[in-house]
Amino acid sequence: MSSTVFDGTFPKAPGERVSPADAGSMAKIATSNSQAAMTAFGDTAGYYRFVGIEFKITHLGTNYQIIDWSQEARALDEISTHLILDRTYIHGSPTGNHNQGVALNSAHSAIIDSYLYDFHANLGDGGYAIRGWNGPGPYKIENNMLAASGINVMWGGVDPRFSHRPADITVKRNYFFKNPAWDGVWPHKNHFESKDARRILIEGNVFENLPTSSAQFWSVVLKSANQNGGNNVAETRDVTVRLNSFRNVIGFLDIIGGQALSGGTFVDANHIEVVNNVVLGDLLSDNSGNGIMYRVVTNAPHDIHIAHNTGFNTLSPMLQLGFTNSPHIKNLVFIDNIGQKGATYGITIHSSSGGGVGTAALNAHADASWTVTNNIMIGTSSSNHPAGNFYPSNIAAVGFVDQPGENYRLAVGSPYKGLATDGTDPGADIDAIEAATAFAISGIPGEDKTPPVRSSGSPSGNLLAGTTQTTISLTTNEAATCKYGTTANTAYGSIANTFSTTGGTSHSQLITGLSDGNNYNYYVRCQDSSHKDNTNDYVKRFG
Repeated sequence: MSSTVFDGTFPKAPGERVSPADAGSMAKIATSNSQAAMTAFGDTAGYYRFVGIEFKITHLGTNYQIIDWSQEARALDEISTHLILDRTYIHGSPTGNHNQGVALNSAHSAIIDSYLYDFHANLGDGGYAIRGWNGPGPYKIENNMLAASGINVMWGGVDPRFSHRPADITVKRNYFFKNPAWDGVWPHKNHFESKDARRILIEGNVFENLPTSSAQFWSVVLKSANQNGGNNVAETRDVTVRLNSFRNVIGFLDIIGGQALSGGTFVDANHIEVVNNVVLGDLLSDNSGNGIMYRVVTNAPHDIHIAHNTGFNTLSPMLQLGFTNSPHIKNLVFIDNIGQKGATYGITIHSSSGGGVGTAALNAHADASWTVTNNIMIGTSSSNHPAGNFYPSNIAAVGFVDQPGENYRLAVGSPYKGLATDGTDPGADIDAIEAATAFAISGIPGEDKTPPVRSSGSPSGNLLAGTTQTTISLTTNEAATCKYGTTANTAYGSIANTFSTTGGTSHSQLITGLSDGNNYNYYVRCQDSSHKDNTNDYVKRFG
């Protein structure tokens, strides 16, 4: 089923993400009430590919989901199969109480190159772009805009109606986004959560904005949860989180062994690998225990491997363990990461648990198989933390290429070059992450790989005698945010002054306090919407 795709006039080719600008070329399927615009149920409702379709809600009241694939199924022959959403625009309205984009409970299904937006509600977790709990998979979620105020993508959270659980899930090159305008208006939670799923790959995504008002303090939450008391085999296992980028988030990763939220039992979360991820900028914190990079807690999660990640705390610990002293976390490996202790400790326990800090916390909450080595733990005391790690006193001592400018590669002269357990540099492989996420924000391969090109700057040369103010201006070849300063070679992230008119392609700023006989140098750097910023100065000289 398609709109103008096959007559050659549709604006996006396969592999290119659509946007609201493409809606004029799309056929429309809409719901005007609380029910779905499209429902698929039963194994005869299968083998459909929806291409170039806009699915939308046309009222502001409550809507539970726009697309419902098999959430009521109670047996495999009631599961719809082989369904694909390809270059679709699925959205609520800016002010509507819209709970869910896609209830993904079918089999052999994919959502690709699509744009899911405006899912926010005063219901449950606050709105989901995609949620699945009652289908067997496999699922492919690739190259999409996924915007929701609650949980952008969720697995579990409702007891399944039969024995199959979500499995074999690929989540790749998506843009997980929360609009800052939703903060304080709609409830917020994390970007990605699994309560009951198996074999998940989360790779090459960009996760942006998780405000301190959020009810959940970590961008990625992995746990086993028996939600309603009837799912005694709830289990999250075999999860890989790699080559992702995070920005403006409270915390990065929360691993919870298991929870029986309404009674019953569960199987502790297990076999989780988190490697080569970067958190850009400092973690957000509101002095309420937020801003923790990693948390591994509750019961006995096991076979947890966290390696080669980079991120910076400001107030809270780098790694928090705890909730229960027994049973222990099993087979915890925490190696080759770069982080800092914030205002407390590098490794500590949850406030409700006992066990001290550093080595004492590990001994109290992880069994004897724990491995914590070759991490760069900035500002952390070596006296109460495990030997074999590196404890520079401050960020400058690490020797980053340009930490204020968010270039977290180790410089050639860094004392920690090549000191990871595998002979590479500690911390995230920034080159690999940038390659994996190159078009996660834009959704168009080959787009937004270079910073803005600056030109047509003014003024220059000599100003008229008696001039006390002038406007510096320039243009860029793409929409960008430009900053200016009076010190050369300052990284974009460290420049304090933003042009008063900027955000498009024309940028200007009034400069006052000028006087005759002086020369003035202003250094300009700009950043585009994909966070590609200039690494050299654009200089405006006048006097």
